[in-house]
Amino acid sequence: MILRHYYKSIICFFVIIFLSLIPAQKSSDLIFAFPHIDKPVHFLMYFVLFIIVMKDLKRNNKETKRFIIFTILIIILFLSIIIEFIQEFFIPGRFGSFIDVLANLSGLIIAVFFYFKTTIFSKKHLIL
Repeated sequence: MILRHYYKSIICFFVIIFLSLIPAQKSSDLIFAFPHIDKPVHFLMYFVLFIIVMKDLKRNNKETKRFIIFTILIIILFLSIIIEFIQEFFIPGRFGSFIDVLANLSGLIIAVFFYFKTTIFSKKHLIL
């Protein structure tokens, strides 16, 4: 079963969904009293998610095309926008935020840059 090969990515994504959809009364207990601490948290969550997805993809496919990387970036960004809409309209005490989407996008873009610029990922597996 293909999901077995991507269990780390799936777990990471569901952790993000869980943390994003906790009602406000419970989520405020999880976050310290620092103002705007959620922005670096958004950045970090989506940075880590992209890196984990790419590592799973590399381990299972051995070849990663730029189109696939771009597609994964767009899918994760689209899912983060959906989560913000769900927060705005369906979660009591939570609000969707354009700034949160920008923090998510920033994490994704830096993760893409990290993916291409670090030696953790071998260049020979990247098909241009």
